[in-house]
Amino acid sequence: MLQNIRDNAQGTVAKIIVGLIIVTFALFGVESIIGSISGEPEVAVVNGDPITDTEFQRAVELRTRQLYNQMGEGFNPSLIDENALRRSVLEDEITKRVRLQAAEDLGLTVSDQVINQFILTWPQAQVDGKFNQDRFLSVVSSIGLSPTAFREELRKDLMLNQLSNGLSQTAVVTQAELDNILRIDREQRSFAYARLDAAALSDDVTVTEEDVEEYYEANQSDYALPERVKLNYVRLDHDSVAAGIEPAEGELKSLYEEEKATFAASEERRVRHILLELNDDRDEKEALAAAAELVKQLRGGADFAALAAERSDDLGTKDEGGSLGLIAKGTLPELDETIFSLEEGAISDPVVSDYGVHVVKVDAIEKADVPTFDEAKPRLLDSLRKRQAESRLLEQSEKLADLSYSAGDLKGPAEELGLEVLQTPLIDRKGKVYPESGSSKQLDEFERRLVRNPTVRAQAFSDDVLKDGNNSELIEVDEENSVVLRVSDRQDASVQPLSEVSAAIRKKLTREKALKQLEARVEKELESFRAASSSDASTLPDIEGAEWTEVENSPRQNTQHADAARLAFTMQRPADGEGAAAMPVQTFTEGNAIFVIALKGVSHPEETLSAAERGTLKALLQNRIAQQELGLYFERLRETAEVEKP
Repeated sequence: MLQNIRDNAQGTVAKIIVGLIIVTFALFGVESIIGSISGEPEVAVVNGDPITDTEFQRAVELRTRQLYNQMGEGFNPSLIDENALRRSVLEDEITKRVRLQAAEDLGLTVSDQVINQFILTWPQAQVDGKFNQDRFLSVVSSIGLSPTAFREELRKDLMLNQLSNGLSQTAVVTQAELDNILRIDREQRSFAYARLDAAALSDDVTVTEEDVEEYYEANQSDYALPERVKLNYVRLDHDSVAAGIEPAEGELKSLYEEEKATFAASEERRVRHILLELNDDRDEKEALAAAAELVKQLRGGADFAALAAERSDDLGTKDEGGSLGLIAKGTLPELDETIFSLEEGAISDPVVSDYGVHVVKVDAIEKADVPTFDEAKPRLLDSLRKRQAESRLLEQSEKLADLSYSAGDLKGPAEELGLEVLQTPLIDRKGKVYPESGSSKQLDEFERRLVRNPTVRAQAFSDDVLKDGNNSELIEVDEENSVVLRVSDRQDASVQPLSEVSAAIRKKLTREKALKQLEARVEKELESFRAASSSDASTLPDIEGAEWTEVENSPRQNTQHADAARLAFTMQRPADGEGAAAMPVQTFTEGNAIFVIALKGVSHPEETLSAAERGTLKALLQNRIAQQELGLYFERLRETAEVEKP
């Protein structure tokens, strides 16, 4: 099971787990992880194990960030029901704690080797496809964690993943079950069908003015328009501000001198190791003796890769000749001193760590070359442009916010900054757009993001802007665009007048009446067919306007006759034996049409799956069953847990 985790450590689940860990702790320091202060408030106690307020607040922050990512740029946390969010998060934290306890009770663990290998191949800690210590430390430090604390949180999440994976592997599908599912899946049906469109009867349908008025009065809510506003706005965008910025050569050279330290060579070492674990059969003294013998052999010319494959207890590296890849300082703290004191090609003396006893070899020492000014210039130019544009954008944003705060309109602030006053069409509180009558103008990319932005809508319909007529605050639509807006037109909630919707109502009623007439006529014709009790199973009903299409031995998935096949496979199979009634015929209303389907027969062709294909299908079914059983197992854990909420 542990090896399974190791093999899957680079999968989507693991990547998501680590991504969530990073977001979760973005606003919390290391002290929130390495231990709680005695007497810290508790939000729940699960089977005697407390969930502290710090842990809970961290989880609430994580959920808020997740909602931010789902809802996109400009997300306004004030739009969330805080109480509902906190209740949901607490329940999720209790569930997670119950599952972690179950994993611990089962004796599941995640070894340090697995953690090391995960970090070494973690995309967020890589530069140019290789692990980079500075990048790793920077990411971990930016979220307020030490590498040790980060490792511990990663260990917990991988252990939960291990629990799910381990239980999922216990699902079983018998050959009889597989055969039955195959029989159902491969079933074929022969049928005839006709599609009758109600639109053909529209000319025969009469809809009076009274019908239209009656429907309108009974369904006015369908024609209600919400409160809508049209917005004037002034936009500051990064690209416009950055236009024309051209840093001087002297500025670039000054920046190059400032950043030389970042170009300094960063030493990494390509390392192999052989690990001898400590266990009931081998204590530290014995492992050191065995390691010393390995050192003697290696220094005498023995092949390191061969010995690693034969003797190493690190399952993650032994088949790779013991290779740990490129290692930077801080990656393996307990081996740092040894790794970075060896010359290229040297073999270390035995080294004791928490994992056991190691023998280490440095295959190569790699250093990055310091780029010249000309080599670094394009990057420096881009960096300085962005820096100056950001500074100018910040400066103008502050000025726009100050000018618009006391202005009676947006014209003055716009003229002061050399900007335009732009306008949106009418929008409602949900961001739906109501174009001007007869207008074909389409919103551009930015305008679509603007009217969908929750903060923009919240400000537009706030009392300060909507009722008091003030300019809004400066709103950051995204990282490169900010706006100040003002309501230029307001339309109260209303019901569209009958004159504007009567044509649509008439069309709807005509369609519905035509469909009802068609349904009644077809059903009457089918009653006559059934009453005839024909013994000829090949006789199709005589339906006015029906053009029958015959389909023989159709599979469930039939692209040519998709709708008809889908409906045919919902019908009860024909009766067998002498004296059976005429073939089953059934009608189905789909949109504005009626399908009449006559089911002629059902067959089960001989299975032609290869052993490999049967194996693939069986694995798919086992996975589906496993997910169901896993859900039931977790549900049972939660039901039987003793949970106290202070």
